[in-house]
Amino acid sequence: MNWTNSTGLSQTATPGVDYIVNGGLITFPVGNTNQTFITKIVSDSLNEADEILYVKLFNQSPSTVSIAGDTKSITIVDDDATPQSSSTLHYQF
Repeated sequence: MNWTNSTGLSQTATPGVDYIVNGGLITFPVGNTNQTFITKIVSDSLNEADEILYVKLFNQSPSTVSIAGDTKSITIVDDDATPQSSSTLHYQF
């Protein structure tokens, strides 16, 4: 199945500013119900609230595969105390 960053009504993170927009293919081996993907988070020195972005799963194969909630929210926790150029977020469905 595929995954991509997705916008949502309550999204507060800005694509290209707070995170790098990306997506890809996730393959679930038989019997495996967990997989990991990576979304790059861009750190800054702005004092701001935590921000939310969304990830969407789609094109599951076979089409009979059921996903409990195909869109998930991810919270980017404000880390202004120790700014970095970027960090990596690992999220598991």
